Amino acid sequence: METISAFKQQRKFQSKFRDALDYNTSCMLAFTTSQRWVGLRIDCAGAVVTTVAALLIVTTRDLLPVSGGIAGLLINWTLNFSITLQFLVTAVVEAEAAITSVERCLQLTSVAPEAPQDLPSDADLPPSWPATGALSFSNVSARYRPGLPLAARSLTFDIPDRTRVGVCGRTGAGKSTLTSILFRLIEVEEGTVVLDGVDLAKLGLAQVRGRNQALCIISQDPVLFSGPVRQSIDVFSQHSDESVKEALAKVRLSHFFGRQVENGGENLSAGERQLLCLARALLAKPKLLVLDEATASVDGETDAFIQKQIREHFNDCSIICIAHRLNTIIDYDQILVIADGRVAEAGRPSVLLEKAEGHFSKLVDSTGKESARSLREMAG
Repeated sequence: METISAFKQQRKFQSKFRDALDYNTSCMLAFTTSQRWVGLRIDCAGAVVTTVAALLIVTTRDLLPVSGGIAGLLINWTLNFSITLQFLVTAVVEAEAAITSVERCLQLTSVAPEAPQDLPSDADLPPSWPATGALSFSNVSARYRPGLPLAARSLTFDIPDRTRVGVCGRTGAGKSTLTSILFRLIEVEEGTVVLDGVDLAKLGLAQVRGRNQALCIISQDPVLFSGPVRQSIDVFSQHSDESVKEALAKVRLSHFFGRQVENGGENLSAGERQLLCLARALLAKPKLLVLDEATASVDGETDAFIQKQIREHFNDCSIICIAHRLNTIIDYDQILVIADGRVAEAGRPSVLLEKAEGHFSKLVDSTGKESARSLREMAG
């Protein structure tokens, strides 16, 4: 309300409210009208049945002698016919509406389940896997569900260990699809994804997503759990209080230890929620860290602080950063430009910027003259 008043948009929102109210009222009017339409015809049908019953009793009294009590009972039943019919119609309509829940349950039973959490091949993994964080995509193609077009088309690239890779591209190019493939939210149709010499498709999901010091992600929408802050940072209670406090101190939230998180972080700002997710990653010490537009919803100062912490504390792992702001990846070791689900360009930022008509150069130039000049200076 304060925002609406500050921008003097009362009339605009009043108009929107009236339109929404009119639309809701028109739906209720149609519903009530249809009820009355059915009710009137049921009453007419009841009147016809009662009239016919009375006429039959009168006209057939010589052929079918009926006692006065039976005749009165018959007429009384026919008088209640319209009421019974109305209850019957209502029950049928409600049953038809309720059966929708059964249809949804049946649809859920037909959804293809995820891969098993554990496989026999998991036992062959060395305890130190992954040791380096080297990642390789080889001709990877995938789609989000059958019948949809491919979201990734023959993706091929290599990320050496301890390499920082920035991923950029236009909206809908398929940047976040990399994350879905890597964490096996969608399964590949062709190709292989190899992390430190192991094909991820041959592992159970528990090894891909929950293995200690393996994969970790900081997503655009911070995921926190209701309860103590410690529970959101150390989900499986694998670390000591000292380690948790140290991780919080690195993100300037040491005073948060012991606080409560409400409804997924309602009582925290967007920046604080993202910093808590960063503390979770610091505690996990992964060999491959994925940043999926992690700083898209925070201010520039918090973005700069998060990038600084990533540069200081994640030197021993590989980093894949799906960029929202190009300045966050302009000094990375390697840039991947994704277009239409494919790798359009790959290489060092300074090398890619030498191509005037290249995809990365066009992305940089589209930020404006001053911003483009600054980005080119940062790339060296």
